[in-house]
Parts: sequence; structure tokens; C-alpha cells
Amino acid sequence: GADCRTTHIIAERMRLKIMESPFVIDEQSIHLTISGGVASYPETACGSVEMLLNEADKALYQAKGIGRNNICC
Repeated sequence: GADCRTTHIIAERMRLKIMESPFVIDEQSIHLTISGGVASYPETACGSVEMLLNEADKALYQAKGIGRNNICC
């Protein structure tokens, strides 16, 4: 039930937290990045959960398309 701006803020906080927290594999520290797509209801006009997920999926591919490590709504 959150609007797009709020979902974007939440996802962006997650993205930043993942970036700043090193991930250790075999005693090597690596930094992870993520791309994310978010959609919100009722802001996104859709008739089903599947349609909402499809909108979030489109936003994910948009985020990847602009250089990865981004969040799009």
C-alpha cells in the first residue's frame, strides 16, 4: 500500500546497506551491488498480483539498463 516514492526509498536504503556491508568468501572480502525494481499498488494501475510483479520486473530491467546498481520504480 506504499506509494512509489516510499517503496523507492526503502529499496534504495537496502541497496546502500548491501553495498556498505562486505561479503566474505574464502577469507576474501568482496562488495556486492544490487539492482532493483519496485512497483506500488494502487499507484500502479493493475488488476492482479501478477500484473504488479510484471511492473516491478520491468522496473528491474530498467535499473539494469541504466548501468546496474540502481533502483527504479
